[in-house]
Amino acid sequence: MTVLWVMLAAALCSFLSVAMFRKIALRYGYVDKPNARKKQKEPLPMLGGLGMIVVFVLFVSFFIYRFGDSPDDDLTLWGILGGIAVLVIVGFLDDYAKTRGKDFPALPKFLGQIVATYSLILSGTVVHGVNIPFGDIGYITFNPIVGQVLTVLWVVGVINAFNFLDGVDGLAGGVAAIAAGTLLVVTLMMGQTTTALLTATLVGTTLGYLRHNFFPAKIIMGDTGSMFLGFMLAAISILGAFKSITIASVLVPVVALGLPIFDAFYVTIRRALNGKPIYTPDRTHAHHRLMDHGLNQKQAVVFLYLIATCLGLSSLVLTLI
Repeated sequence: MTVLWVMLAAALCSFLSVAMFRKIALRYGYVDKPNARKKQKEPLPMLGGLGMIVVFVLFVSFFIYRFGDSPDDDLTLWGILGGIAVLVIVGFLDDYAKTRGKDFPALPKFLGQIVATYSLILSGTVVHGVNIPFGDIGYITFNPIVGQVLTVLWVVGVINAFNFLDGVDGLAGGVAAIAAGTLLVVTLMMGQTTTALLTATLVGTTLGYLRHNFFPAKIIMGDTGSMFLGFMLAAISILGAFKSITIASVLVPVVALGLPIFDAFYVTIRRALNGKPIYTPDRTHAHHRLMDHGLNQKQAVVFLYLIATCLGLSSLVLTLI
């Protein structure tokens, strides 16, 4: 019941916060302008991600104050807040460049994502090893450097997967809510109270934002929001399954986040084969291809929601196994 109340409270606060940041964005011209690649016809406010983040940070700060009995949990939460702070700075600069019709350089953005990941690593949120359930191999502890490299690859990969996915109204937020809901069930099944509260807050803040973002969107999250969602889902998956993983449990977060991961892999390989930089925007994403084949924007998003839900249910089956 505590988890449910946290999720509902976060959803309400996020709904109100995003509405407030929409007014701020319109007042100061912080908007995303239409172009040939985008379906929108009017400029859209871009502070939806910041509206989510403010609520999320307030809830996490409350968790540290109210449930701060475990030094390890406190350190984990502070590591998450540190990573979010770095991504807010990078994302805000990136989004600001878009409001001026410019592109923010990819390298500083990528370096910022790595720095944010190291905030997690320094707090102890890192892949430590793997348990091999076959034969007499048992648990294998990774070299600390190997564990850190795997953590960076996973977190940065998921961040960019959601960054790529955020192309049409409601898609990235809805898929993130479905994936977070799946991971919430997993953390509850594993009895991880702190991680469950963290995940419930993420589900709530995302749903509150989605009420403003589903087609036709009144506000978008910008790179600030998409990087935040990817970062948090990657961090929660490490806390819930990767921190001490088995071969089977590796698949749980991978399958739960299967849609953005597959889309990112496809787009990256396609751009590389065509000799284009992987960070160059185009119309090769799943949602673009569905719309090019005749689906309207809402139909494409709902179809991808169904795929994300099926993958989430599959990951729950893996958890039970």
